[in-house]
Amino acid sequence: MQFAPAELVPKGALSLGCGALSEPLHTVVTDTRPRPHRDWLAYLMLTATMLLWSGNFIAGRGLRDVLSPLSLSFWRWVLSALVIVPFAWPHLRRQWPIVLRQWRILLLLAVLMVTIGNTLVYIALESTTAINVALVNAVQPVTILLVAWLLDREAVTPLQGLGIVLSLLGVLMVISRADLEAILALRFNVGDFWMFLAVISFSFYAVLHRRAPRELHSLVLLQVIAAAGTLCMAPIYLVEWAAGMTRLAVTVETVAAILYIAVLASFLAVLFWNRGLAQVGPNRSGVFLYLLPVFSSVLSITLLDEPVGLYHLAGFALIIVGIYVTTQLGARGKPASTTPGS
Repeated sequence: MQFAPAELVPKGALSLGCGALSEPLHTVVTDTRPRPHRDWLAYLMLTATMLLWSGNFIAGRGLRDVLSPLSLSFWRWVLSALVIVPFAWPHLRRQWPIVLRQWRILLLLAVLMVTIGNTLVYIALESTTAINVALVNAVQPVTILLVAWLLDREAVTPLQGLGIVLSLLGVLMVISRADLEAILALRFNVGDFWMFLAVISFSFYAVLHRRAPRELHSLVLLQVIAAAGTLCMAPIYLVEWAAGMTRLAVTVETVAAILYIAVLASFLAVLFWNRGLAQVGPNRSGVFLYLLPVFSSVLSITLLDEPVGLYHLAGFALIIVGIYVTTQLGARGKPASTTPGS
């Protein structure tokens, strides 16, 4: 998931994305008084969040031979749901009637984020590099705009259309490894394709989550999405286990990696992200999302010995230019969308 800048989140929606955990911030109180020392603390938290989420890609890639994607996704969310309980329980008890009344949209969000999106990330990491996953994920701000147009017919300016084309060309360059013959023959890395599907799922989540009840506490929403998504995944995981297709090597290394993903890359990262949003606002926070490909590349080269090709750099440049054209140039002259706390 990672996540899109606030300018692209439609009409008050704010997505927290991810290859890692993604959840909307429902109540952000923006203090407009100048507090530079607190701003720097928020910047450190936001930077740490990107580093933790990048580590999720690295862990998923490193565990591909000992944990099946479904095993990693399932146990990650089981542990995440359990970790959230003590923090969310007081609010959940009070707001349970709201959860029951709005169960359809909450279930849909859980399936898009947990059951489909994050599982596809780990499926992608079986056959592509963590660098490629991070680069394909970087196009998410543009796909959110496309989904918003598809579902709500939100207007797309000509410049935004140009930005969309540039970003998608960047993704195509990464997926095809800048091989024209591969493009013409439709020969792509299947892992990059799975990651692009994950980005589409995350984008539908980002647009649809504004339909969740706004009165829900953010921890309650996080708890419900984690628990419901895990329950939806459970039957599929049991079928895989019964068919003997599950890879689940229980070692100190795998347990430590799952704990990292569940506690640090999920729960702690979301807490840091929420604090950063509350302190410096969504616009400045969104800039930090572009650290994901940088951190992921450095960690991949250092820990996984993954190579970096010129097509990575060219594809990333196209994606960044496309996002800039879409979010900055293309948005000029349009009414600014409102975000919580803005």
